[in-house]
Amino acid sequence: MGRLLRADSGRHAVAMLDEDGYTRCDVCRRRYEPDEPSADWLDILVERDAGYSDADFCSQEHAAQWFARPLPQLTPIRILDRTMRDRLIDACIGLAFVGVGALAVIGVWTVIRWIWL
Repeated sequence: MGRLLRADSGRHAVAMLDEDGYTRCDVCRRRYEPDEPSADWLDILVERDAGYSDADFCSQEHAAQWFARPLPQLTPIRILDRTMRDRLIDACIGLAFVGVGALAVIGVWTVIRWIWL
């Protein structure tokens, strides 16, 4: 059986969109309307082994119906390879932090000398 990672109700932080560009209930296919005052939607992420399934529901009853059925085919989790560009960006960010740290030390040293001299 899958493991429930999160269940968020209310407005979606990151919505999984269908091919038509809308989030829909995975049971009744009702479209999610963010302006709806009683938006009682659930976003559920299920993880098992090296796969996951993300589902959206317009009610808790529909989520229960979905969980009563066997889980759908899970999407495999891809581990992205780091490219040379990624490593270069990481190195630049690291150098920027070192530079900011060095400037902070110089600033503190200057203030200490100004106070005591």
